[in-house]
This record gives sequence, structure tokens and C-alpha cells, in this order.
Amino acid sequence: MQCWGSAFGPVPLSIVARGTATAIALGDEMLCFLPAHGKPGVVNCARFGAEGQGSTTDSLTIDVGTPVKSLASGYRRFCALTFDGEVKCWDDPLGEQIEPPELVPLDGGASEICGGDYHFCIRSARGVQCWGYGPGVGGSDKFRVTPAFELPDSVSLLRCGGDQTCALMEGDTVRCWGRVPSGVRQDEYQVGPSRSVVYRLGSPVIDIAPSREHTCAALENGDVLCWGYVVALGSPQEYRRAVRAVRRIR
Repeated sequence: MQCWGSAFGPVPLSIVARGTATAIALGDEMLCFLPAHGKPGVVNCARFGAEGQGSTTDSLTIDVGTPVKSLASGYRRFCALTFDGEVKCWDDPLGEQIEPPELVPLDGGASEICGGDYHFCIRSARGVQCWGYGPGVGGSDKFRVTPAFELPDSVSLLRCGGDQTCALMEGDTVRCWGRVPSGVRQDEYQVGPSRSVVYRLGSPVIDIAPSREHTCAALENGDVLCWGYVVALGSPQEYRRAVRAVRRIR
């Protein structure tokens, strides 16, 4: 693995992973990854800067108990989705000891998971279910697990970022809820899934990337569309430029 950014510097830094990593999740000060040839059900975690100057090693291990399908992360929390459809989560500790992962009480077996700053969501045969804090789970200031809910159309992809969650519906339609950056500071929605903001992008969507201040969608035709507060390409001075409508950046 290679990492870069404020904890590592601008040049990619190789991370000791004891083999190939098949999944990775980044938190605020720690990363967790799934080694390809590790013990089934065991996730390796590493703290940024554990060995100085941004370097780190996989010094902590999490025993989830059953084989892991994928990982998701929030600010200081990580979750593992198992092949059995269960989700188990653990916190990034201040010390070196990680508490055993906790089983999330879901309404059905999960097939996909995503994590925002302070919330997580899963997709299952019964719909979408979220847990955590804030707008991403409907505006609650207290930790809660929402009942499974169905959206008007079938969900083919689920993505979280910042305080929002976005679901790709059939074709060119994306639904987002939570604190959805609209490009107008007075008009940043805080809504639950039943009042999600709907975007019709005019071309089939293959992936979505929501964040705290903007959202981008990769289209089947190779274009990328973004909305919210975005960086004007080639103009760093125009950071946080408001984009009210979906904007083509390719």
C-alpha cells in the first residue's frame, strides 16, 4: 500500500502491509485494511505516524470472527461487513488497546456498507438502514439505528461522505439525504431519506462520491458531474465556488 496527504507528505509512502491488501478504510488518524493472505476474519489496523514522519505499520489487529467482505470508516470508527451479511464496528482508541468489535443490530443481512463522518449506512434486501449521529441519519444528535426503509426505486449503489448519503437508482437518477451541499449556503438541506434530494444526470451513472461540501458522479460516457461547493479547476483562488446546478467538469 501507498499513502499520501497531511499525515504522510505529498510523496506516496509505502506502508508495511505484510502482503497484498484487498480492502482499506481510512479514519482520521488510523487506517484499517484486509490482508489478502491473512487469517479469515482478521483486520489489520495502523496508526498514522506510529514510527515517526508519517510512517506506520500494521500494529493492531481486529478479530471480527467471520470472513470479511468489505470495510467502511468514519471519523474515528470502523466497520466490517462480513460475507454472512453482519456488520461489526469498533472505535479508533486513544491508546493502543482496541475494544472487541460490536455487532450492529440490523433488520436484515447487508450486501453493501458505506461510512460518512459520523454515520454508516447499509443496503439489504429490505432497503437501506443507517446508524450514527447527525443529518446522515435524519438529524439526531444521539446515536441511533434507523429502521430499514425503502426508496421509491431499487438501489444499485450506496455511498456515504461527510454528513450525507447518496443512493444510485436505476439509470441516471441519484438520491441524496442528510446535509446535502446544494451550492447555496442558506440552502443546505438537512433531510431524511423520505425527503431526499433527487438528481437526474442525463446519462447512466457508474459511481458516486459524496463529501462534506460537494458531490461528484462518474457517468458511463466518461464525464464527471459535480454539484455543491467545488474547486474551479486550475484556479485555487476560487475554492468553495458555489455551483447550484449539476456542473460538467471534464
